[in-house]
Amino acid sequence: MPRGRFLHTPSFLGLNYSDDLIILEITFISGRPKEKRLALLKAMNDGVVAAAGISPDDLLITLYETPGENISFGRGLAQRAHISDKEALKETRHALPAS
Repeated sequence: MPRGRFLHTPSFLGLNYSDDLIILEITFISGRPKEKRLALLKAMNDGVVAAAGISPDDLLITLYETPGENISFGRGLAQRAHISDKEALKETRHALPAS
């Protein structure tokens, strides 16, 4: 979007936003503990800031957690509907590197 068309506040909560502001929204199946979500926010900020060459203030991240039955990975099927939050957490521990 052209810079003149992306309107945002110049600052919020002591953060200063430039025209390089990126809004990143991530949706995933619920079940991860708070510590993992906080670590993900930090890791995403570090990685995107380094890759894009922006200020750490210029990355706004929102995490959306939703039950497995609310996501379809295709064909209109909720492939993860049968997995409880505990099972999703167990799978996540095997899929993600230890922090």
